[in-house]
Amino acid sequence: MENSIKDSRMNQPPHIFIVDEDRENLSFLKLFFERQRFIVTCAASGAAARMAWQINRYDLVILDSALQGESKFELLRWLKSRQDVPLLMLTAFQDDNELIDNLELGADDCQRKPYNPREILARAKSIIHRSRRIEEHPALDPRCVYFSGWCVNVEKRCLIDSAGVAVDLGYQEFDLLMLFLENSNKVVCREDVMNRVYRSDNKPDFRSIDVMVSRLRRKIQRDDKGEYFIKTVRGRGYMFISSVERVSRQ
Repeated sequence: MENSIKDSRMNQPPHIFIVDEDRENLSFLKLFFERQRFIVTCAASGAAARMAWQINRYDLVILDSALQGESKFELLRWLKSRQDVPLLMLTAFQDDNELIDNLELGADDCQRKPYNPREILARAKSIIHRSRRIEEHPALDPRCVYFSGWCVNVEKRCLIDSAGVAVDLGYQEFDLLMLFLENSNKVVCREDVMNRVYRSDNKPDFRSIDVMVSRLRRKIQRDDKGEYFIKTVRGRGYMFISSVERVSRQ
């Protein structure tokens, strides 16, 4: 019975919940998504969102960050505490710190305003597809990335080796590892490392970057024979040699 209910839901049009105090924008998004065969429920305030939340089960929440009278963070936490539903945040801020804050508080993706509605549609479809795939396979963890028997829990910033032992990585080392995983089997130059890992204006010299890469290389040695995942590409940078898999792609 439970499987039949789940299967029927998988075949239903996505039901999205849009929260935006700008009624003109709210009406536009509602009409736009309905034309794309989505089921749409809307709320123009945090209070209205709380009332409407009790009525339906949703596949995605689109939440505008410019709510008045109630902290968007409070509403975000409240929604997440009652249903584990993916959330796309709309924000007018151009500061990357704002986007990072939204992601750290539980948003699955962020979209800057003004926006192209086709981009929001693409993001919404991608999030819903990933969420439904995970629901079909609940044992799979969408927060993890795998390579050659190793596991990286992105949310917890934790690395587990092929023997199931946690590997201690510093903050910058973890960011460096993620850069390599996102660009596996591609050359990553030192400038890419500098821009991704060092966020302050005081950028290090290339020698410091080489030292950090060497330190990470030793921590994620491929085997006892001295083989490493990270190779130096003379005159160009580095390359992470391994296939990388995300659960959401399975």
